[in-house]
Amino acid sequence: MEFLPIKPSVLNALVWLALVLTVLGLNAGIGTAEGARYLLGGVFLGFPAYFANILWIEGFARGNH
Repeated sequence: MEFLPIKPSVLNALVWLALVLTVLGLNAGIGTAEGARYLLGGVFLGFPAYFANILWIEGFARGNH
């Protein structure tokens, strides 16, 4: 995919990191500052990485569609 500058293995690592951050945030408690920071970090990192991973797998590159 020409428009994604990173490889799928990096995207998978980012998705796993986002899941770990989200679980740490839930474990620390959503009402605390530390828990909210981890939870939001996991969400803001996880959604774009997961979406880019789906795009990579589906092959939405020029010439495929």
